Amino acid sequence: MGIIDGSYVKAHLPDAKAIVADKGYDNECIREQITKKGVRAVIPRKRNSLKGNADMDWSLYRYRHLVEMLLLD
Repeated sequence: MGIIDGSYVKAHLPDAKAIVADKGYDNECIREQITKKGVRAVIPRKRNSLKGNADMDWSLYRYRHLVEMLLLD
């Protein structure tokens, strides 16, 4: 998979209330495109981020693993 930028995200963003992704998608351009659509980005920030994870919804993020496991079966 190549680099995913904001234009790709904008073109492929589903109608949702929140987008949950792992920290591999921690990119300000991606976050900006998600929030411009009125969707909440539930993406943990990388360890070296200056902003931190104070606003992260960890309870919603935990469901990401369950969805991944369902898709693998």
